[in-house]
Amino acid sequence: MDKIILKNGWKLYLIDSQEESKCKVIDIDIPCTVFDALVSRKVIEDPFYGDNEYKVSWVYESDWCYECRFDLDTNF
Repeated sequence: MDKIILKNGWKLYLIDSQEESKCKVIDIDIPCTVFDALVSRKVIEDPFYGDNEYKVSWVYESDWCYECRFDLDTNF
């Protein structure tokens, strides 16, 4: 049995949002939350500091997509 490791090579992006200008496609490794990815790429400030939760409310009001593309061997 062959294993396919799917930890790396993921992309995270907004789906039809008015906030698209703040965040395009972000390369990530999983496991990773949307907030973790945005904070680590300095798109947003830490939502658990001060009143940042209100400043980044667009994040949890938006729809997000995780995507990873890979090829399967036809003998798989």
